[in-house]
Amino acid sequence: AFGSGSKDVIHDDGGRDHGDHDMTGAMAVSSNIIFAKIADSIGDEKFFSYIRKFGFRTKTSIELPGEEVMPLKELGEWSGRTGKTVGFGHEIMVNPMQMVMSYCAIANGGNLLQPTIVREWRSSDGEVLERNSPEKVRRVISEDSAAQVRAMLRKVVETGTGQRVN
Repeated sequence: AFGSGSKDVIHDDGGRDHGDHDMTGAMAVSSNIIFAKIADSIGDEKFFSYIRKFGFRTKTSIELPGEEVMPLKELGEWSGRTGKTVGFGHEIMVNPMQMVMSYCAIANGGNLLQPTIVREWRSSDGEVLERNSPEKVRRVISEDSAAQVRAMLRKVVETGTGQRVN
């Protein structure tokens, strides 16, 4: 448990404690405790800046009507627990396109790209008439960091909680 001695103790799934892990192991077992500790060590201000860089507080501007931006408290409104719980996915809501964009940023070497519905238009005989090129919005993490996260996500599928999709 994390936060022992307070009324807001954080537990892993089912009240378990997965024990100590490195970041890869924490992702593989989806440890709330470890992610809360990591978020706490990063600090609320830096963590909040990454949330913004990944685009979780803004519309993706995809060519579809009705996109909603999910609310997230301003940094000054965070309680002493908010950063920790956002670290494992509580107190934050994202729409599906924002989640896809964040994973694509990891896949694209740390670059957040503008999503688009149509990649290219073709004639009836298959000739490419027009092609949309990916538009970089911004770099959110380094190429090295993105490669490390991709390796961690691979372990989640190979040995962790994502094994059923493997």
